[in-house]
Amino acid sequence: MQRGDRQAAKSRAALKQAFKLLLKQKGYGEITVGEIADMANIGRSTFYRHFQGKADVLIALHEDIFNRIFLDESMPMEWLAETPPLALRRFISGIYDTGGPMVSLAADIGADVDYIMREAVGMIAGVVEKGLEKLFSDTEYSIPLPVLSQSIAGIYGMVLMSWKTSFRDVDDVQLAEYIHRLTRAVIKEAMKK
Repeated sequence: MQRGDRQAAKSRAALKQAFKLLLKQKGYGEITVGEIADMANIGRSTFYRHFQGKADVLIALHEDIFNRIFLDESMPMEWLAETPPLALRRFISGIYDTGGPMVSLAADIGADVDYIMREAVGMIAGVVEKGLEKLFSDTEYSIPLPVLSQSIAGIYGMVLMSWKTSFRDVDDVQLAEYIHRLTRAVIKEAMKK
């Protein structure tokens, strides 16, 4: 990695970390780009060199999380196991620990919700597709991989965004179980010849 690339990676990491810290202090809607840049000790022009706005920082944070969930080398067996993968349980518990279904990110996002949903589901689909290609490379699917990946991404996106409004009585352990059962069923069905 060249010096400029290393510096860009450091700046992106600092901005994501700053945004994550700010989200622990206040809601998404209350955070400004200036606050993110200040906390990261980076100028606003540098912020805009890496992200179009705070919605893109939020998506980048989730991309890191979904890469950990779907690209983990142990995942082939975990995706098909009876119990949810540890990475998924930790992710859902992390949401629950910061307010869970009672604090809906969707409710706080406001005008950015459609953009974030579209971009996040597209990002998750890309990560899932890479994961399936890598971890089940010799598998033939009865459903085209892009359709399968988009379906799994849709499960994650819609279930997580609906947690507060549609099924607030579901706790983190149950939600991880439900998401896992749904995605496992889709993957198993797609693997049938």
